[in-house]
Amino acid sequence: MSATTRCLPRSISRVSPQAACGSCQLFEVRPCASRCVIAIAIYSGHLWAHKDGDSATPNPTHLSLRPDITVTARTPPTFLLQAEDDAVDGVSQSLAYYVALKQAGVPMGMHLYADGGQSFGLRAGALPIAQWPHLVETWFGTIGMLDAADAH
Repeated sequence: MSATTRCLPRSISRVSPQAACGSCQLFEVRPCASRCVIAIAIYSGHLWAHKDGDSATPNPTHLSLRPDITVTARTPPTFLLQAEDDAVDGVSQSLAYYVALKQAGVPMGMHLYADGGQSFGLRAGALPIAQWPHLVETWFGTIGMLDAADAH
């Protein structure tokens, strides 16, 4: 895959072979001013205003974020993924973030699956949610992070 060049969190420059020892890479990493260019949020938690609030009976249709979480037009493009049977952090977490991203005009993709639970991660599995890395790759193509030919 050949990623389109974007602002990266670190600046990498070539080091002369004479300066590199046998156990070192031929690159040095220098910090630079930058910001996150994408976000991938899987089984999001503690985003919904009612999850950690005082209300004993939260209204599931009131999808606002917690007051300490701010989404603006500068929030990076975000890919959201969650299983609806996640017993740790319910789907309202991702839905609240989705609403905030849409209101801010942030490019985003969202995928909800009926089954997968919490912590499905990158392991192979028979459930459809196990295919999420391929969805991210395709999404990268739609937002210009990968050349269209490289995104499957």
